[in-house]
Amino acid sequence: MTFTKTNNWNSRTSPRKNGILQPRYRPRATGPLRSPTTPARGWDLPISSTERRYNAIGYLDLPWTPSPAMQAVTASPTALDRLRTLIQIPGHPSLAAAARVIYDGRDGALRQRITKIEKVAGFQIIDRSASLLAPSPRGYDFLREATEVLRIADKTRPKSQ
Repeated sequence: MTFTKTNNWNSRTSPRKNGILQPRYRPRATGPLRSPTTPARGWDLPISSTERRYNAIGYLDLPWTPSPAMQAVTASPTALDRLRTLIQIPGHPSLAAAARVIYDGRDGALRQRITKIEKVAGFQIIDRSASLLAPSPRGYDFLREATEVLRIADKTRPKSQ
């Protein structure tokens, strides 16, 4: 393995020699690079997949096909927590008030979580312009679907959890 000198002279992470900052070195790849789906030697199993097809509600027996927005939002291991957070927000006077109840006062974390969910969904779910937080017209349908998904998820969850 060979090493390449980087231009990173960060005083916290770069090593010192006799009180003088030394450049950090990183290994340079040598030889042929394997693709992310190259089978592991002798096992015929892919090392990792380049496709992200995780679905947190895939195990549920839903009587309908989830909307594209719901499919996008639930493509995460924390999808049910995301949905639980979203359905608790309408009715609060502000995001800060909702954060006091839901996130122990961390309104920045709640704002960030809502923004990420809305970005993935592709539309605004919570209307922040009203005197009380309320779902937007498309957000109303999304929250209704989220409530139904959570109801089915809670019903099918094993009692030991």
